[in-house]
Amino acid sequence: MKKARRTDDELQEARKELMTGFNDIRSVHFANIGIKKIGEINEKVFKDTLIKRLPSEEAEVEARKLCCLWQEKIKHTESGLFRIGDDNRLVINEDDELLRNLKNEWGDEIYAAVTTAWLELEEYNPSGYDVVSDLWNFKENRSATLKEGVSYIFTPLKTLKRKREIEHDSLPCAMGK
Repeated sequence: MKKARRTDDELQEARKELMTGFNDIRSVHFANIGIKKIGEINEKVFKDTLIKRLPSEEAEVEARKLCCLWQEKIKHTESGLFRIGDDNRLVINEDDELLRNLKNEWGDEIYAAVTTAWLELEEYNPSGYDVVSDLWNFKENRSATLKEGVSYIFTPLKTLKRKREIEHDSLPCAMGK
């Protein structure tokens, strides 16, 4: 039992270290594997919607404000945005006036961004409702395994190694092999 616990602790530490590494190389865009902030509202949806209605500089500021406002609202389950469902779990309260106004005023995309972030919080961190980071498979839209994270990092290294071997084999002194 102690050995299993130690192994589990080591795996958790390895996952955390891998996530730290991914955070350090955050500048890589469009990666299949990376760090996702679970429960964080997608601000781009707000920007895309508001840019259609306001001048671009004003839209960016207002999008940030609106997104932050809703990020705070979903942290507080007592706000009325959610209710206890038939299975005793919190569900979106579609009768809530704030949510209805959000959908009516800003549209389905922003409504979906807010409710998606809340549902993620409910699934991944129901006790705290704080945004949490996780190693994420963006291609399959799910939590990534430790193996996927490690493989993702080592794939370019394997390619580089093969490239160097080919270059080395093509050198004049290596041709006699």
